[in-house]
Amino acid sequence: AALKADGSVVAWGNAYHGGDISKVQGQLAGGVQALHAANNAFAAYKADGSVIGGNGNRMGGIGNPWRESFAAP
Repeated sequence: AALKADGSVVAWGNAYHGGDISKVQGQLAGGVQALHAANNAFAAYKADGSVIGGNGNRMGGIGNPWRESFAAP
């Protein structure tokens, strides 16, 4: 996964390893300020304080993306 200059996220590769973000693409279309990507997962930190995450199919699948909101410190 990669964070683009416009605040959107793109991903590529095998869905087995997290390359398919189609189920959360709308939530990753903008407003992302930071992205942390690991071997089979990612977390996108949005300007509104929410975090969009997902992982590869072998680890529970992007079919189970999550979104959480955290209060600013």
